[in-house]
Amino acid sequence: MSLLKSFELASGSVTGRHHIKELSNNQDALLIDFKDDYIFGVVCDGCGSAPQSEIGASIGTHLVRRSILKKVIPFRKFDDVTCWKRVTDSISSRILNIINEISPDT
Repeated sequence: MSLLKSFELASGSVTGRHHIKELSNNQDALLIDFKDDYIFGVVCDGCGSAPQSEIGASIGTHLVRRSILKKVIPFRKFDDVTCWKRVTDSISSRILNIINEISPDT
């Protein structure tokens, strides 16, 4: 039986009072991924004081999603600390690669 028949998916995000007062946008990002046999969500909180932090939050949700799909879903070990360590290691490595790619040569 498909998990999608057992769940109703919804998401939402609200711009905080401080952001509205400062005329800044909502900097949170949310991503939900699902197939017949899994459902998961990823939430990233933007760094409110940094300009365009919603971009980092959005990139973060996609990095986490991709890592979960590669490092956790195939093994079906959702409570295995080792799987989640591989997720965090993979994300850290990807972020370092991105930083190295966009950093000016010194």
